[in-house]
Amino acid sequence: MSRKVIFKITDPVQYKLSVEHKIRLKHLVSQSNKKTFFKDENYHRVFSAVDAVETNDSFDPKNFYIFPIFYNHAENLDTLENWRKEVKLYITKNVDTFNCPNIRVCLCDPYETSKHFVESVKLISSMIDIEIIVITANKKFPTNIKNVVVIYNDLWMEKFPACNNILDYVPDKLYINLNRQARYHRCLLMDALIKNNLFNRGYNTWGNLSEGLTNYKELHPDSMIDQQSFFTLDVEDFENINPNYFVPIEQCKKSFLFLNTETNIDSDQLFFSEKVYKPIGIGLPFLILGNPGTLEDLQYRGFLTFNEWFDESYDKTIDLKQRVDIIIKNINKYSQYSNQDLSKIRLEMREILNHNLQLYKILKRKNWLAEKISLLAESKT
Repeated sequence: MSRKVIFKITDPVQYKLSVEHKIRLKHLVSQSNKKTFFKDENYHRVFSAVDAVETNDSFDPKNFYIFPIFYNHAENLDTLENWRKEVKLYITKNVDTFNCPNIRVCLCDPYETSKHFVESVKLISSMIDIEIIVITANKKFPTNIKNVVVIYNDLWMEKFPACNNILDYVPDKLYINLNRQARYHRCLLMDALIKNNLFNRGYNTWGNLSEGLTNYKELHPDSMIDQQSFFTLDVEDFENINPNYFVPIEQCKKSFLFLNTETNIDSDQLFFSEKVYKPIGIGLPFLILGNPGTLEDLQYRGFLTFNEWFDESYDKTIDLKQRVDIIIKNINKYSQYSNQDLSKIRLEMREILNHNLQLYKILKRKNWLAEKISLLAESKT
């Protein structure tokens, strides 16, 4: 019989300096042993990967215990040094406990690919001579750090629900491009769409343009982004609501392709948010400006991409402007096609679109993090 895996949360330092600061321990203690995905919670789904959550100091030698410490998250540098300091003190204070064969401490950044998480793990592991588990959403997190065991968490595949069937195509726009935060690479792509007379060929949305666009315009003062009118298709309140579970279905039906700009584009990371899975889950061909190797990884997992129709060399580790230029050339190519021609091409793509949707449904059924943690627990017997 498999041993139970239990998260132990005995000190607020484990979550108080992270995005998990609103943790409801009573809820987690009562619900986690049901192995649900906590669909009413935005961030607590990682707890569905274990059999129970406990807040006491008792241990059963038959079980495997993990003390999760949640990272301070994203680019929140104001609290980073304080987080590192408090975590080191907490681990040092409990080092004898964490040295037990069936107990491990775990540094968790399970939702994003925070830029300084690798550096933080290296720093803490160099100071503490015990095995540390790392749960990360970065597929390129280094696996050669001394005394560190890395577990990848693909939370966002679970987040976006799949359609029953691929969407029927009713030609109107060439692409749909849904944006929230004005990150540099998104601004660069948007400006390229504008300058190549492709902006009005798509459904372009934007949520928060303020700070990100201001920083971008310092480097690109000729930007015309703030002179455009954007669609409102997702939600009105982009400041407080992230529509990661939602796409505007009617506009997606009318779009030839899904133009996806991921959260980041760094070559030393590989991160899949719900943005990658949205076109797969509704049945649209896609172009993805994300981490280099995104398409390669999708192919490795069995998904099919669209290299018969698109130049997918933009997925390689090359200059960002070159990558944007290749994507623009792809879109510009199909801007010359009639709606009748685009409909014919979409019919040619149906087999791939169906394959991707069905595979997505299959992969979504499994709690991959739970399986990996369970395998780790069994290896420690």
